[in-house]
Formats: sequence, structure tokens, C-alpha cells
Amino acid sequence: MTRALERSLLLAAGPLDVFAALSRPEGLAGWLADRAAETPTGARLEWDVAGGVATTDLEVVERAPGKRLVFRWAGWGVERTQVACYLTPEAGGTRLVLVEAGFGEGPWWDLAVEEEGEGWDEALARLVRLLGPGPSRRIEKEAVLPAPAERVYAALTQEDELRRWLSREARFEPRPGTSYRLAEGSAVAGRGRVRALSPDEAIALSWHCDPELPPTELLLQVERAPGGARLHLAHSGLGAGCEFNRAFEELEEAWEDALFLLRRYLAGGRP
Repeated sequence: MTRALERSLLLAAGPLDVFAALSRPEGLAGWLADRAAETPTGARLEWDVAGGVATTDLEVVERAPGKRLVFRWAGWGVERTQVACYLTPEAGGTRLVLVEAGFGEGPWWDLAVEEEGEGWDEALARLVRLLGPGPSRRIEKEAVLPAPAERVYAALTQEDELRRWLSREARFEPRPGTSYRLAEGSAVAGRGRVRALSPDEAIALSWHCDPELPPTELLLQVERAPGGARLHLAHSGLGAGCEFNRAFEELEEAWEDALFLLRRYLAGGRP
């Protein structure tokens, strides 16, 4: 799969109101840019920066009001990429799934993908403040592990390590924007994109656990602790409706199983 960024969030507003915030200049100026003006192909965005004004053109290539918006642009530090925004009614609000694709390879692109991800996180936080957060649920777990923080981080991010304790067919490349996969039959199965990495400290992933359900967000934070490390797991963005109940319960149990396997592996037990 090509390298891409993915974000998923629930908003309190309806699909048409979210679409307006994504597509109209007055909406874009409320969260994505300092100013926005309509152009024949979409919008021109402006940001106040040290020493002047930065601009970029947002070129719309597909629009389906209340459902989908696709545009090309040059974002916070990348060359021209394509952004697809998918809108789905959920729990009285709207699920927004944003996917940006078209990133290249190499050290320059590695840095650009990280900066672009940080830009989206900041902008989408403003969008949530503008439209309000939709109802969602969150799974939180904490485990004290018998290994140093750097050892725990390696067990969570190195493909050969993941194959020893979690999924024999794990696919994982520790770089933002890359895809990963934990095979069915593992203690916890999923796939998605690497959102962000902070060496020996945190791993942020987008997470698909069911093809019938929207993506969610997983954050793993590693802290040093006496005699080892403490791992905090937060799986957020899970739907609040009854159709999500089974997936929520299965995920909660799966993460308990996964943490048990990780603890045993780091203690030197059989994986």
C-alpha cells in the first residue's frame, strides 16, 4: 500500500454542516486556515507566519455534499498530495474519516509526513472545537511491565518482536504514514496506519478492527517505572451506538489478552 495519513473523529454536527466546514471559505477559515477565499477550482488558504503570509490552493476534484470531498493541495510541509474526506452519519452526529495520500519515500518525506500529521492533529482539534465532539467511547488499560522502556517500545514497534509475542504474520514498519497489519487469530487483530512515533515513549496508530466499522485511534504510551516500565493504552473514537457494543466488548477483552502476552514475553516466558 502507498504511504498515507489517516484520521477518524466524531463530530456533533450533521453531515451537511460538516461538509460546509470542509468546503466553504467561511468554514475553512474557522479551523484550517487564518483566511480562505473562493477560487474557480476550490479555495485559496492563507496562514500568518513569521515574516509574512503562507498560501496554498485547495483544488477540489470531487464533491458529494454531506458524503465526500476530495481535493489536491500542498499542505504544511509537503508537495502536492490528495486528501479525501468521507462523511457518515453516526450517533446523532457525523463520522469524519480523512485520508491524505501521495507521499514519497526518503528522509525528506519522512520529516514531511511527520509535520503534515502534526498539522492535521492541530487543525482537526480546532474543527472539533468549532462543531463540537460527537459521542464516543474509549478503552483505557495500564500495565506495569518487567522491562526497561526502550525494551517495551521495541516489542511494540519491531516486526520481528511483534511476531514473537502477538501475531506470527505481523507486518509493521515504524515510520509515520506506513501501513501495518496484525493477522486474524492473534490475541488482537487489526490493521491501519502509523500516525506518529516518539522513540521509547509513544506510538499512535489508526486502527481498523472490523471491516464493517469505521477506523478508530490507538495510543500506546511508555513510561519509565521502578523495576521496569508502565504502559498506558488508550483506544478512542469507538462508536457509542448499539451496533458497536459487541466490537467494544471484544476489543476490551482482546487488549487484556494482549497485555498478558506482552508481560509474559518481556518476563522471559514462552510467547
